[in-house]
Amino acid sequence: MTFTRRPTVIGGQTRPDDWAIYYNGGRAIGRINHYNNGPNSYWQWNIWTNPGASGTADSLEGAQDALKAAVMALPPEDRCRHVTPGMRLRREA
Repeated sequence: MTFTRRPTVIGGQTRPDDWAIYYNGGRAIGRINHYNNGPNSYWQWNIWTNPGASGTADSLEGAQDALKAAVMALPPEDRCRHVTPGMRLRREA
């Protein structure tokens, strides 16, 4: 199982410390980004699976570890069941 990190691109733009996370070379499975609001500095992570998960960490490494753990806790068939931004979840009949 491999996780790779690439800069998040929105509207052709990137910003520092904003990463899309890819699982096994497929589509992006989640995102990690850094928030620095004065005394409140943290890394936020989330996964775009069904079910999804999110959280915060004190470091990029901590956010990566938490994101990986959340993905690996899913049953294998759910690890690539994406609910990406702009998509509506479809229920199977």
